[in-house]
Amino acid sequence: MTLMKKCRIVAVLAFLIAIASLGISYASLNTTKKIVGIATVQETKTSLKIDNYKKSQIDERINSVVGTPSMKANVLKFDCSLKTIGDYCALDFEIINDGSYAAKVTSLFIDLPGAENKPVSYEIKGINAEDVLKVEEVKNVSLVITYNDYPREEWEEIQEINIENIQFRVDYDKE
Repeated sequence: MTLMKKCRIVAVLAFLIAIASLGISYASLNTTKKIVGIATVQETKTSLKIDNYKKSQIDERINSVVGTPSMKANVLKFDCSLKTIGDYCALDFEIINDGSYAAKVTSLFIDLPGAENKPVSYEIKGINAEDVLKVEEVKNVSLVITYNDYPREEWEEIQEINIENIQFRVDYDKE
């Protein structure tokens, strides 16, 4: 046999082996692609949200929350107008774990823009940093901002304190 015939035989054999390999690969791929039945994959997330707010009445004084508070996920925003000492802004609301994991509160943040160096204090009741909320657990929370008494001269008038865009935020992480 000549060298040319040997090369042709080897080429034909290589071609036949390549075609057989492609056929086997295709058949194998087709059998592994088939999925039988229905699978439902649920989204897993960690999520806390603020919901169901209402102005709360502590005593006979007027609750000084101005306008309608707004909520977006884990943030509550509202305005407050404190006219005299003892006035307050009070909101009751719920913090709800609407995720699929327990959520650990990492911090509670409140921003009172424009109230720096003013006789204003706040109190948060019903939740603390480091609290863990189980799935679908609801915490009832109260936020109270108060106009405190302060040292002043007898002739000095009490100034109204308007705090706009107060922001309360609850930060959290997967437990």
